[in-house]
Amino acid sequence: MTMKRYLVALTHIVLSHLCTESISTSFTSSWSVDSIKRACTNDIRICDPETHVEGEGGIIQSKDVLLLEERIEHLEETYFVECDDGSSINVQMSIVIVPSMSTQDLPHYYSLDDAVKMFASTLHNEWGVGNSCGRESSGILLFVSIKDRSMYVSTSNGVQSVLTTERLEYILDQKMKPYLKNGRYYKALETFVVSVEEYFESGPPSFLEQNAGLLILAGFLGIFGIVQWFQSRQINEYQEVQEKLSKLDREKALLKMGQYKCTSCPICLEDFKSGTVEYNESEYGDERTPLNVTGDVIGSDGLPVRILRCGHAFDETCWKDWITKGRNSSDVTKCPVCKMDINEPRATTDTSTTHNDNVPPFPTPQPLRRRRSPTNYDVNRWYRAERNFRLTRMMARYPRYIRPSQIERWTDSNYQDRMVNDREFVRRNPTSTTERGAGSSSSNTSGGHNSYGGGHSSGGVGSSW
Repeated sequence: MTMKRYLVALTHIVLSHLCTESISTSFTSSWSVDSIKRACTNDIRICDPETHVEGEGGIIQSKDVLLLEERIEHLEETYFVECDDGSSINVQMSIVIVPSMSTQDLPHYYSLDDAVKMFASTLHNEWGVGNSCGRESSGILLFVSIKDRSMYVSTSNGVQSVLTTERLEYILDQKMKPYLKNGRYYKALETFVVSVEEYFESGPPSFLEQNAGLLILAGFLGIFGIVQWFQSRQINEYQEVQEKLSKLDREKALLKMGQYKCTSCPICLEDFKSGTVEYNESEYGDERTPLNVTGDVIGSDGLPVRILRCGHAFDETCWKDWITKGRNSSDVTKCPVCKMDINEPRATTDTSTTHNDNVPPFPTPQPLRRRRSPTNYDVNRWYRAERNFRLTRMMARYPRYIRPSQIERWTDSNYQDRMVNDREFVRRNPTSTTERGAGSSSSNTSGGHNSYGGGHSSGGVGSSW
């Protein structure tokens, strides 16, 4: 059964090919513009010169010619072009199909496209296809040359608002060309007439149709722009993380040299605008406060920083948000970084320290007095708590680039490498490829074989197959 189907399909292909070849090779004559004009009168709608010379032996059979003429007649009786003076004129159409063009009288520099355009526009103008009113005319002429595998549609200015370049290209390339390739010439011509009629029925193209190309282009450019913006944002964000990690590495080195100073908020990770907070040892009652303030410390929010008795400093806004929102609001008595109890003795009679019942009391730093230098163990423990807290905050802020496995590795006391060189962090670099691999309406109101109305060509569209 499979072999039988294969043979049937092969036979069909061979017969279609032979049929096409017979049509293409049965006519050997070439036609010039003058010879076409002699063979076809200037009022004929379907000009097949071979038919007029050899009777039934034309490219299009006589019965098919009659069918095409009926369709053209319906088109010409139904659709009109509006004139500047408010009157209207009928559309007129002519179709010319020849075996091949005689180009011996044409300039030597004419290409095939130039030749088919010249044939179509010359016949359009000399026959006067289309009615005229003032500067408007309403003619359409389709010229097809079989062996040259070329065609051209010449149009008058009055019909170009409906038969736009884009629409004509679509008819020629998408609708007619498949039939012409298979030698189905009548079907190709019929498709042309029907398509033109459909476009006149729908009227001029809508804004969407008229600007479809621009809208598609704008869409692509928009998508490209969004992708570029997103990639640029990722790159900038990655560089920001790099800078913050490098800063933590530098601070770790400064700590070993006894020169570390806190210059940013551990919660939002933004730098203070002025001043520094340095770990040192002072006395506050019975508690030791490892703190030394240099200058007026102003946070990134423009307010004086909140310095806790444990020595950790925060932007005032970040601190208030931390203790009043979310799960941290129930833990207002402990430092977010080191978890040290930051409760202080109550003030005796100063009413200025009274707080609203809905706002948790905010600890205030007391005067500091230096007693002695802290031990290395105290300094390292204090700094390690802050560094680990900052890394955790960075993971929450930049989850694309920092993961729990990295935090676990970087907070290990034995980890000595630079964090920006961490293999997992480097692999997530967005620039790396490793992770993402004047007439009137009554003058010509009927179609059929009435004479053309003196129209002229104002351009057109060509194609080949």
